[in-house]
Amino acid sequence: GITAMTEDQAWAYAKARWIHGGDDRGADVVFQTRADAASLHAAMRALRPQGTVIDLAFYQGGADRLRLGEEFHHNGLNLRCAQINRVPRGLGFQWDRRRLANETVKLLLARGPEIRAQLITHVVPYDDAPKFIAKLVGERPEFLQIVFKVGD
Repeated sequence: GITAMTEDQAWAYAKARWIHGGDDRGADVVFQTRADAASLHAAMRALRPQGTVIDLAFYQGGADRLRLGEEFHHNGLNLRCAQINRVPRGLGFQWDRRRLANETVKLLLARGPEIRAQLITHVVPYDDAPKFIAKLVGERPEFLQIVFKVGD
């Protein structure tokens, strides 16, 4: 299953869980989902040397506070940007859009309820959307993803 953790808990868990010998500790790959420089830094801290962060976030306001001089450069880390509707160059012959869509549907069928429970923090009736958006702007509540539900 999926266990929800704070960012500090997650990187500490990764360093304790995956010990490859000596100072070589951490995850091979980390998926980062928040458009926040501190969150990206925490994802990098969870990696073993030469590990890879797959960054799923979109930094609409930039990432001015990103600190690449620590984990990133010292540990030779890789940062991959996961963009919507794109297959990495060189993999297009293996992962065309049809295969990508089919695999996504298979993942959602197999693990949909689990993914939904961990990633979608708010399901809001469509008719309540204007009021909820006003709340987002005014109160800035924490959320991962919001879904506006149409009908029952």
